[in-house]
Amino acid sequence: MEQEFIKDIQIFQQELEVIESKYYYWFESRYGIHANQEHDLIKNHILIDYKEYNRILMDYVPGSELPPNIRAECDKAFEAIFRRD
Repeated sequence: MEQEFIKDIQIFQQELEVIESKYYYWFESRYGIHANQEHDLIKNHILIDYKEYNRILMDYVPGSELPPNIRAECDKAFEAIFRRD
């Protein structure tokens, strides 16, 4: 079970990278939140909370300006990976 959970986390991270690449123009036009970041990154906007019993929750950093269309794709990816029956 734990191995499957770890694999799902890795798949979700890959999906976030795909989304970031798709909307690269948006991220590139913004400053990163850390000095070593050339531009903004999707990981600066996503909060992942691991709960007991391999439950995982996703939310957005308070004050995140991530546009609704990018959020919708992140939500869709999360649901597809972690909410399947």
